[in-house]
Amino acid sequence: MSMDAAGNRDAVIALGRSGARAVRGAEWTARQEALDRQHCVLLKNFVPPSLLRQIQPLLETRRFAELIHDTSDKRTIASELKLVDSDPLARLLEFVTNQAPLFEAVEAFTGCDGIQAFAGRGLKMNSGHFDSWHNDANGSRRIGLSINLQAAPVCGGEFQIRHTWSDAVQTFPTPRFGDALLFRLGRLLYHRVLPIKGTVPRFCYAGWFVTTPGFVPGIRRHRERRESSREEVLAMGNPP
Repeated sequence: MSMDAAGNRDAVIALGRSGARAVRGAEWTARQEALDRQHCVLLKNFVPPSLLRQIQPLLETRRFAELIHDTSDKRTIASELKLVDSDPLARLLEFVTNQAPLFEAVEAFTGCDGIQAFAGRGLKMNSGHFDSWHNDANGSRRIGLSINLQAAPVCGGEFQIRHTWSDAVQTFPTPRFGDALLFRLGRLLYHRVLPIKGTVPRFCYAGWFVTTPGFVPGIRRHRERRESSREEVLAMGNPP
């Protein structure tokens, strides 16, 4: 069992306000092997308790906009709510996920190189929203990450991943509060999120580690704005 400098058991990579901590050892190797085998891996305690305590008050005042994902031929493949960019929680999450030590840790863990930013969004899925099989392959995207920020247990909302040429599907339950799923990207590697079955929504901060640079004081990062969405309608989010 691994433990990071802050005492978080089973954390192989853990966020912090000034960077990230990576703990190499038996658990690190086991998680790497799981990623290679399943194309997705659970990262326990990715957000440490100290940072979760700062995040929790911001969860009460979240503001969302409707987000509809359309393909180039106008087919709707997903619907959900997106945390607005100006929300304090969105700004905090963008800051803590765009730190050079995190990029270096993810590169070392996954074998991906050239990461210069994390392009993330706060996404909320209620009962009635849906997600279809799709790939996130894009020239600048290297690997995907989804951090669970819903403290209450979620019924449904499992993450699934598979190759297009195989019937074998890997299914991952919604992680615990502060845990994350790290997943491979590829044109033949598809994933989706299953529907929510209860009244508790799925809320995560999800996106991609990318190689396209941008600039924010002190860090380089890419602000992803190629969302395929209809006009956003501002809506107030319910507390978890």
